[in-house]
Amino acid sequence: MTNRYLLFPVLGLAICLCCLQSCKKESIDNGDNGYPIQLTSEQDGRNVILKWTATKTADFQQYIVVRSSSPIPDDPTPTAQNIANLDDYKTSSFVDKFVPLSESVYYKVYVKMGDRFLFSPTVEVESDIKLLHIQPNRVLYDTEHHRVFLFDGNRNKLYRYNYETEKLEDSLFFSNTFDLRMALGNHGSGDELYLAPNNGSSDIKIYNPDNFDAITSINVGSFVYSIASGNNGFLYVSADNWQRSFSVYKRSTKQFVSGDSSFSGFGDSSVKVLSSDGFSVIQTASNQIIRHEINAQGQITDNNFTFIQTSFFGVLPNIVSSDDYQFFCFDIAGNVLNSDLDMVGTLSSAEFLFFNDVAFAADNSRVFGITNAGEFVEIGLSSFNVDKRASLGYSPLRIDRDGDKLLVVGLVFDNFGFAKTIVDELDIE
Repeated sequence: MTNRYLLFPVLGLAICLCCLQSCKKESIDNGDNGYPIQLTSEQDGRNVILKWTATKTADFQQYIVVRSSSPIPDDPTPTAQNIANLDDYKTSSFVDKFVPLSESVYYKVYVKMGDRFLFSPTVEVESDIKLLHIQPNRVLYDTEHHRVFLFDGNRNKLYRYNYETEKLEDSLFFSNTFDLRMALGNHGSGDELYLAPNNGSSDIKIYNPDNFDAITSINVGSFVYSIASGNNGFLYVSADNWQRSFSVYKRSTKQFVSGDSSFSGFGDSSVKVLSSDGFSVIQTASNQIIRHEINAQGQITDNNFTFIQTSFFGVLPNIVSSDDYQFFCFDIAGNVLNSDLDMVGTLSSAEFLFFNDVAFAADNSRVFGITNAGEFVEIGLSSFNVDKRASLGYSPLRIDRDGDKLLVVGLVFDNFGFAKTIVDELDIE
């Protein structure tokens, strides 16, 4: 009798507790009702620091941080890119190593509770990065005038971009051209831009780099792999001519002067002037390096070559030399030679790195590199140890130095896989 009467209050208490629990779940399911989680952001250099109010729900499973290049709607479940899953309910901050998907980046934080979510308001972070709606496959720096030339093979267009004003100044269309070999030089009293399109033409086309006005052209009779201007009235050309893979042309007469047939069949090689007077030139040839000596009449007077047995991975887009022409790097393994073609060291000897491009410090003490893994590295030229490394957050293509800054051209991919171009400035400490 007594037990039967006691059962009613126990059942009543259980029903009340269930109702309370049910009411609690209903209230926290409605995540867009007043935003129970607040979110703020601040920037520390390239990093975005997100902070939010910690959740008080007993059903907590994890925080989910999402990011987007467009405003994130108040959806009941996460739909933007997931960048972090945090399992500790006491966690109330996250540092995003900034990936510039667009000039504005949007963030939101969700609280996962089984198949239900709470969410914060969306916060917008504006970046100081300019993204260009092009995808270059060739890059040519002109740091003297604070600009870079970008050839987009998808659009068959060459663009001139001023990285100080952050403006695309001009473009030049090349029909049926998916690749363009480029070089800068000077003739007479003006600068010149040398272009070799791969549309079946054997001409090196010469333009005014300031306005893209056509000046003239030089026929070299074969596909051009690389061009260099000697600043002495000659152009140096690496071509696919098996009889003459390296040629010297006189700019004023547009005539062939001399050629080198000692080395042939190189494939995609590069040419670089390695002296202040422009009469010493080096050329890559797979794992060969050739130094051509040129006299004042444009005749090849001597050539030396060396094999780099550890270099089987390909050449850089452009042979990179130090300011005083004492050192240069030519391949993606980071092999560094001096002007006598003696091997000085390999940048990737300590760690297995593959470089998209490198740049020397002004005092030759360091080499700055960007890798095909999207990293920036700084390597001491005396020890060849990696002293610094950092993730760039995008896919770097080329690097160059402009005074105390490093300029990196890279590709940024948005949530849908579409690429844009970033011209990034990094300070040298």
